[in-house]
Amino acid sequence: MHSLGIYHRDLKPLNVMISASINLLLGDFGATKDEKSLQDSNSEQTGMYSKYFADAAARAGNFSPASDVYAFALCAFFILHGRPLFNE
Repeated sequence: MHSLGIYHRDLKPLNVMISASINLLLGDFGATKDEKSLQDSNSEQTGMYSKYFADAAARAGNFSPASDVYAFALCAFFILHGRPLFNE
């Protein structure tokens, strides 16, 4: 996705699935945006906040591939440990 300039922007444990053959699958692409539409738009989707967002993305709407990678790492921690890394 990132190589095509597309950002998921809503990675959380509910959106990460594991197949029977142990492949990771992503779901819920409703908040997905491409790089061009993020640059053209000053207004981000309201109501988007998750404890899995990177801080910069949550505060200023600065989404990037690094934002998705950060969110996925927090999801992986939750999946492996059964609790979020950070408490609300």
